[in-house]
Amino acid sequence: PAADPETIAVGANDTSGRRSHYSQWGAALDFVAPSDGGWVGLGIETTDLTSAQPAGPWGFAGYDSGNYCQAGTGSKFGGTSAACPLAAGVGALVRSVNTGLSPSQVRNLLRSTCIQLDPAWYTYFGGRCDQVGYGQVDAQAAVALAGTTPPIAAIAFDLKITEVSPIDS
Repeated sequence: PAADPETIAVGANDTSGRRSHYSQWGAALDFVAPSDGGWVGLGIETTDLTSAQPAGPWGFAGYDSGNYCQAGTGSKFGGTSAACPLAAGVGALVRSVNTGLSPSQVRNLLRSTCIQLDPAWYTYFGGRCDQVGYGQVDAQAAVALAGTTPPIAAIAFDLKITEVSPIDS
């Protein structure tokens, strides 16, 4: 799915700013988003409603026995299951600021505003690295840039579209 041109491929980086060991990497990766792991050992804070679902390996349904996962409690919510919704939230913030952006514009905007991670660990070629894509998604930079980016409708207004008919043989 990551190679689909309409898909944003998101990996995870840990609390030390490195690609998480469980996160996939490669040419299709767009960027990473913060998740759990690293030397700090924190999870991601989130809501976690308990339910009537069968209990998991922890003895309850969900990541924590309550309705809220706190980063420092050992609830262990993380992985790309935490990184992807975080990245989707940044994309939603971008669209809330500029509703006229096309999906490609949102993807390119998110890529172009990423924070490049530690150059001692990652080598970027043309602004990109197979290990972490364009770097870590940056909500503040993406939202700021979205406010100054013309929507696709404004760009398309200047385009001239010409229908080309097949050549007669």
